This record gives sequence, C-alpha cells and structure tokens, in this order.
Amino acid sequence: MRSGLLSSSLCCSVSEEENLKKGISELQELKKLAKNISIKKDNNYKDLINLLDLKASLINAEATLLSVTYTHLRAH
Repeated sequence: MRSGLLSSSLCCSVSEEENLKKGISELQELKKLAKNISIKKDNNYKDLINLLDLKASLINAEATLLSVTYTHLRAH
C-alpha cells in the first residue's frame, strides 16, 4: 500500500527539509485520491475496512509529518 511506503520512506527520515516537503506533498495527493475510492457492499464490506485502514494510515502519516515539521522549525 502506498501510504505504508510514505510512512517508512519519508516520515522516518525527514531530517532533510526536501524530504519533509516531498512527504507533505505526497500526503496531500494521497488524501485527495482517498476521497474518490468507491465502496462495494457485496464484498462483506472489505472495501470499507480497507478504506478506513487507509484513512487511519493517512492520519498517522500526517501527525508524524506535522510533528517533525514542528520539531524541525523549533530547531532552526
């Protein structure tokens, strides 16, 4: 899942400002894409579960990026 890639490759190594900006940009793109995901009711709501999992991952990534941004700004 792409959000997992975002978390592992950018959120954990955002000591460089360029990576931080890239992570925030990719997160915004993923949040926009997540708004257009459709749910099929005929699949025991697995689509809904996956969508909620994705949204939780996006919230987690956003919290991490905001925390690192705040810490980065305070350090400089």
